[in-house]
Amino acid sequence: AIKKLGKELGVDRVIFKSPQIYDFENAEQTLPQNPRFRRYHKVNGEYRLKGSYSGYCKKIWYGSAITWDGKVIPCCFDKDAEFQLGDLADSNFAEIWEGDNYHRFRNLVRNKR
Repeated sequence: AIKKLGKELGVDRVIFKSPQIYDFENAEQTLPQNPRFRRYHKVNGEYRLKGSYSGYCKKIWYGSAITWDGKVIPCCFDKDAEFQLGDLADSNFAEIWEGDNYHRFRNLVRNKR
């Protein structure tokens, strides 16, 4: 249903993000059963992110993440939606993507790196 909605809205691609875990004590209850869909693996009894994270997300230049309630955020690592750049309840995606908040955010990231 979500992919169909994306197609109707003219999006290029819909990607589902694997969950980020806050409570590692109960992680096995929350993580996907199929390890292929997990963003964490267990190393010496501790959960660690698969791969590496540089602290910089290139996706802010060509994509966005949308929270369950329609908030547009620059990157899927913003799991708490601290950098809300718009709300689909108030604006369409193109207005948010091309809007002042997004431009300011990208410039801030570019100038701080």
